[in-house]
Amino acid sequence: MESVKNPWATSENYTAEYGREFVLKIDEADVNKVRSRQKNPLRELRLHVPPEPWCGPIESASVFVLSGNPRWNAADEGMPELAHQLMIDNLTGTRPMIWLDPEVEAVSGSNWYRTRLLNRVIEIVPQEKVARNLCQVDYYGYRSEKWDSSLRFPSQAYSFDRIRNAMKRNAVLVITMAWRQWLEAIPELGSYPKAFRNSSWENKTISETNTKFSALKEPAQGFASVIDALEKCAN
Repeated sequence: MESVKNPWATSENYTAEYGREFVLKIDEADVNKVRSRQKNPLRELRLHVPPEPWCGPIESASVFVLSGNPRWNAADEGMPELAHQLMIDNLTGTRPMIWLDPEVEAVSGSNWYRTRLLNRVIEIVPQEKVARNLCQVDYYGYRSEKWDSSLRFPSQAYSFDRIRNAMKRNAVLVITMAWRQWLEAIPELGSYPKAFRNSSWENKTISETNTKFSALKEPAQGFASVIDALEKCAN
């Protein structure tokens, strides 16, 4: 079966509002439905900044972190142009994790990746190596302050396809959020031996004390598997 093509990488795939709003044409009808019914401002889709369906090299990573959706932080309203451009570059699916780039350390997204999500990982594995070989993938790519578990978009098909491809390559997966939704989309996750879960959905940090269950919530060495996979990467 032919792989699903990356819909995010080409500006022609977006609506005419591209540059002011980042909405894929294939998602436009569903995005408009969300707009018409969404009454909670915390769940409003923030479409004026580039989406982030993943962060990192989704085409080649050895470790994947699966989460809900990229969060919008009002502190990022005035983010530097470099960060904005890196967010667009990230959509190719081949670039190292942008939020571990030293040039954007001051941006809140970068701070969250370095001091929370991957703090323990980058204490053990060089940050540059982690950036080249780890990818966070969100269930859907549009930003909001709060996650809405009910949302579905056609663009998700590409991310799901890349996760299935990663499983064929024996990549390590850590599901930090939205387990039910990920399992609904990719039922194979439930029996994949290298899929792990954190102790709590509230704590996204990848660590020895938190990343210690299999996908089916049985005791497992999830953190050790993450570190081993990263250390074995050639570059």
